[in-house]
Order: sequence, then C-alpha cells, then structure tokens
Amino acid sequence: MKTIQNTEKIELKVNSSELLEGKWLNFQLLSKKLAEVEEKNKMVYKSLRNRLYNSRACNKYNMKEIAGLPCIDVENPMTGKASLELSFERE
Repeated sequence: MKTIQNTEKIELKVNSSELLEGKWLNFQLLSKKLAEVEEKNKMVYKSLRNRLYNSRACNKYNMKEIAGLPCIDVENPMTGKASLELSFERE
C-alpha cells in the first residue's frame, strides 16, 4: 500500500441541474470538470484525474450508485485523507 506523499486541494463549482437527488454528482461529470481544470491551468495530462481514480479505488470518497451511475456526495465528499481532496461550491 502506498503512502500519500502530497495532497492537492480542488474546489469545483456545481449547479443544481448537475446534481441527482439534490446532492449527488455523476462521477463522469466530475472527471470532465477536472479535465477542464487541467486544460485551463495547463497541467500535465490527467494529473488530477489520476489522483481522483486512485483515491476512488482506495474508497477515499463518499460514493453511491444511483441508477447504475457512480456518484459522489457534494456535501460531504471525503471519507478519509486522499491525494486529491475535493470540495464543491454550489452556484
């Protein structure tokens, strides 16, 4: 098991039309939002998304499956310390 060397904190904006049941964000949409941040900030290809996928594989996020879609809780996204710490701001 790898130890987390450093963490990256990201705050993403979401609006109510993107949420399921008022608080769940589709994981694919989250991945697209991170891709936009990477492109906007001229980061290394998939640098944030790799951290996201690795942290998800280690169950560091509060996830739920809704209608077969993996979703993350925007109110309380973290279950532990992860290499990509997410927070969300509602628009």
